[in-house]
Amino acid sequence: MRESAASQQRADQNQDLRGFSVHDEYSNELTAPAYTLRGAAGALRGKARWENRVRGITMRQCGMPKLVLIDGSSYLYRAFHALPPLSNAAGEPTGALFGVVNMLRATLAAQPDYLAFVLDASGPTFREQIDPAYKANRPPMPDDLRAQVEPMLAIVQALGLPTLRVPGVEADDVIGTLATRAAAAGMDVEISTGDKDFAQLVGPRVTLINSMDRTQLDRAGVQDKFGVPPERIVDYLALMGDKVDNIRGVDKCGPKTAAKWLAEYGDLDGVMAHADAVPGKLGENLRAARAWLPRSRDLATIRTALDLDTAPEQLV
Repeated sequence: MRESAASQQRADQNQDLRGFSVHDEYSNELTAPAYTLRGAAGALRGKARWENRVRGITMRQCGMPKLVLIDGSSYLYRAFHALPPLSNAAGEPTGALFGVVNMLRATLAAQPDYLAFVLDASGPTFREQIDPAYKANRPPMPDDLRAQVEPMLAIVQALGLPTLRVPGVEADDVIGTLATRAAAAGMDVEISTGDKDFAQLVGPRVTLINSMDRTQLDRAGVQDKFGVPPERIVDYLALMGDKVDNIRGVDKCGPKTAAKWLAEYGDLDGVMAHADAVPGKLGENLRAARAWLPRSRDLATIRTALDLDTAPEQLV
């Protein structure tokens, strides 16, 4: 009887989906295409409640308060590039929305105690003041993706999720500040993202959760993946540079070289101090890069002490 009731509940949820499709991990099928935001939100909430009843326990009951911070831009871009170009009956693009709904479903199913969906605010940030060339080479957002931004926000709002946008800073800095505050207050923090820059925030209470496959990256995972610990990630990023964000690094310095230098010399300052000992063309490139590496490190550093009006415990 319980199995039959659960199946009927899922069928009722799928009946209400008329604007988006949600992946059903129990049947491994896709629900019917859809048209209403309310239906998508209701199905997500219903599925999360059903999964929680099956588990019979919540994080709060365990005495383990958990904050999940969602990198909204990562969700949108990853979904857009991971899925084929889908559209609804009106010809409006929905592929990114499809992916975002699935990622939100997986995140909500874990029943976090606190949660925020964080996005970049429009307009320049302090990083453009540090370097006017920062992100200057980025192409504009594709039209098909731009058309899905407002519907995505409508979905998030329909779910009742706290949404944060802070002018003058990036979403990364908002997430960094909230994660640091929450960890200091004894919360466990999960940052749901696909952005490697967040590895610098990983610590005893802060982990990264891949927004696509839900794999976890803790301190040991950062070391294994990048060859450096979390506290050296900023130096690692500065040495390599970032073409997407237009951050200058050392020409021809890749991940292995950056990790090797940091292992030998400790940190970015140590690498720059020993630049004369590095032979060949790579040494020449390193010596030339000393002029901008401190600025690159500053650009790559996620701020963790913003003066935010919102406290982690308010994100319910």
